[in-house]
Amino acid sequence: MNEQELEELLYEQDRNLLVKNQLPEHDELLSTLRALIPTTGNINEMFCNMFFSESVELIKHAFFLYEDGYFDCAFYSLRQSIENMNNMLLAAVDAEKFEKWKEKGNFPTDKKVKDLLSRQNDAYNEFKTVIPEFFEEYNELLKKANKYIHKQGFDTFYVNNNTPNNKNKDERTSLFLSFLKYAIGMMLIMNIALDPLALALSDFEVDSHIPFDPMTEPIPVKIFEKYLSLDIIEKIKTTEHYTTIKEYFLGMEKLNDATYAVLRYDHFDVEQLDEIEKQINQLDLSQTLLFCILKNGIRATHFYWDYGILGYSTSYQPKVHLSEYHSNQFDGYLQGDGKCNQSWQGMYISVFKALDSYLIIQHDEPLKDDEITSVKYLVKVANQRYQNELSTF
Repeated sequence: MNEQELEELLYEQDRNLLVKNQLPEHDELLSTLRALIPTTGNINEMFCNMFFSESVELIKHAFFLYEDGYFDCAFYSLRQSIENMNNMLLAAVDAEKFEKWKEKGNFPTDKKVKDLLSRQNDAYNEFKTVIPEFFEEYNELLKKANKYIHKQGFDTFYVNNNTPNNKNKDERTSLFLSFLKYAIGMMLIMNIALDPLALALSDFEVDSHIPFDPMTEPIPVKIFEKYLSLDIIEKIKTTEHYTTIKEYFLGMEKLNDATYAVLRYDHFDVEQLDEIEKQINQLDLSQTLLFCILKNGIRATHFYWDYGILGYSTSYQPKVHLSEYHSNQFDGYLQGDGKCNQSWQGMYISVFKALDSYLIIQHDEPLKDDEITSVKYLVKVANQRYQNELSTF
């Protein structure tokens, strides 16, 4: 046996207890994990998005670890994903503890963190009251998972992993899948506890009353329907934590579909301009300017602001559909106010100085002189309004 053959043999021997397997529901679960993007847009809690991202990765890694045979590490990674969420909630309400956490100082154990949350976080307390069965089931799964993490019982050992007719492997896989689904559910519940807007955005009754495009991502309610129970969400909706924000938004005007598309999808349906006009008060000054340009008959296929990348689409279909956008896509084109009909990407763009920025209008055919004059007038009116608003501050 040569040296390379010996190394290959030893490599296999070192790993022969790692039994690889594909989890039931592999494709569906992996698709769910890849689609998890819990995010808060609350400016004071933006740091929590790092916690969310880390917990998502911990759950993904648990999935891969289990399939690669590292079952004890997989259980640990799932447990840590939720301990990370507990730390996040505490950090959001206790600045002193957050500083300790950042400095890697003396930080409470998970049990102590949960005790502190019960005393300091009203939403966490409310949720434990209205869905006690969820927290109880999670804790039961955690207790069983801890046996594998702490290696209690010979059936949790790698050396017994390959024994014939080992029924424990099926039981272990069933436990892991249940624990994984509850970990996903717990993370989303923590998301709502931190930012109830996440649930409001997934609540059809409320969502149509929210007159802005938030950075907060809506809760994927279908996950509860698929893996746990929709009853969990319905019970959370009865809490004061949620009803307060629900009632706040329901007190606002309901958006029609056309206005909703402008505010949420940055899209103007030119066939529905009259509907948008009915709720013109819901648009900000920049959106109002774009509306007026379209209302004056300008066949703009897209609008961009120099500080953005994607801009606003319209229902006028462009001759050329771009496959990608870049932050420097207009370098060399912002050559002053009223630089119109510049060739760009097989189309035309016209540039106007508006609202202390550059407005770039994309169009398929060159703008006529009277159209340019019309846009310049609308921009002038918008700029005057903008300056008046600035002077009031």
